[in-house]
Amino acid sequence: MAWLNSVINPVKTRQWVSSAILSGCLACASVVAAEHHYEASLDSASWSVASSRLRCELSQDIPGYGSIAFVSRNGPPNLTFYVRTLGARRYRQVQAVVESQPPQWRPRGQTVELTKAVQITGDRPQMHLYEADAWRMLSELERGYQPTIVYQDWIDGRDRVSVSLSVVRFQESYRKFLHCASELLPFTFEDIRQLVLPFDFDSARFTREAKQKMNQLVTYLKADPDVELVLLMGHTDSRGRRAYNKALSQKRAEAVKRYLIEHGIAKGKISVRAFGETAPVASNAHAPGRAKNRRVVVRLYRE
Repeated sequence: MAWLNSVINPVKTRQWVSSAILSGCLACASVVAAEHHYEASLDSASWSVASSRLRCELSQDIPGYGSIAFVSRNGPPNLTFYVRTLGARRYRQVQAVVESQPPQWRPRGQTVELTKAVQITGDRPQMHLYEADAWRMLSELERGYQPTIVYQDWIDGRDRVSVSLSVVRFQESYRKFLHCASELLPFTFEDIRQLVLPFDFDSARFTREAKQKMNQLVTYLKADPDVELVLLMGHTDSRGRRAYNKALSQKRAEAVKRYLIEHGIAKGKISVRAFGETAPVASNAHAPGRAKNRRVVVRLYRE
């Protein structure tokens, strides 16, 4: 059971001594190097999942070292792997290799290099991996292997540091993470921060296109609590009297406001302005231009 004792200890340090002849010296000196291995113990290893429709995170704390996380965000499919260490000191940039190692209880497994030349840098050492490399690490965890980050230490390059992700209690959390990722919104704040809702001539009724965009807007607003203001700006084309057009633009913006409130958006977040025919985006001399001017513009503002 010696292997079990080594796993239960979250930080395993092995030292070795190598002799070297130093230039300009008359005697031999011993150069001491160390290997620092960080890994959660069998008892303490766990995975956490944080989920919303904007962000999914699968993370693990590594005692004595810091934490790691796989993060997927709303928008086009994406995945990023993060490493964050404890403490804040001055560090130089180092390069790391990510290996897939068998756990202690599978001594016949083979170590495979997943990716190399990964940079760890900054006042608080950290590392990012993207897309294919991050997914490959998850795949290795799924099949019971331990992705391990290996690099020479950032102080003087003498010691070897290795950080292993534990496979203990991974599967259930991984399933939750995948479910969360499947529920992420397919669009981002940048996609939704300004929308143009078209209207028919002399009407405050929603077109099919306007309704589709408003439903998308409602979905996003319910998912993102950081949106503090929804500004609705009503516009018309130049046909008709100015006063009538000003009132019509107000009706259009108010109709959008009512729709948002009826679908659960807080009234206090919504502000309405009416511009009538005074802010055209196209020429009113022809039908296509007038159609572009009949609109409500929606702008979102975040904290």
